[in-house]
Amino acid sequence: MSDREFVVDPFTQTEVRVPSGIWPEQAIEHARRSRNGELRRIRFFLDWGHRYPLWEDGSDGYTKEPGDYGLSADLGERLHAWYQTWAQHCSPEHGWSDEQLHQVWLVAGHRLANEVELEVYDFAEVIREFDR
Repeated sequence: MSDREFVVDPFTQTEVRVPSGIWPEQAIEHARRSRNGELRRIRFFLDWGHRYPLWEDGSDGYTKEPGDYGLSADLGERLHAWYQTWAQHCSPEHGWSDEQLHQVWLVAGHRLANEVELEVYDFAEVIREFDR
């Protein structure tokens, strides 16, 4: 399945994205659980002082770490490396030092968000806020 696959939700008659590695039936159930407020909402973005792009409103502690969601160690390390690239090459005053690096970083961020989404799909949804 590609990341661009969609299925029509039989309840809402709207298209639901089917992430790579997820069955259409799982995506429909995920959409139902999202509508009913049954999923945790992981906000995926970076900010100074927190070394992972994991945040969650309405939980114990707004800042989260990979272990809070049971993410694999390898994914946790790559999330931190992604943060380090941002911290080293993007300043609050001047933005990115290299636009090409910024574009590579954005692509990597979407890949990482996809991986987080797969690892938490049974209990959470990932809200991408890093590319706004």
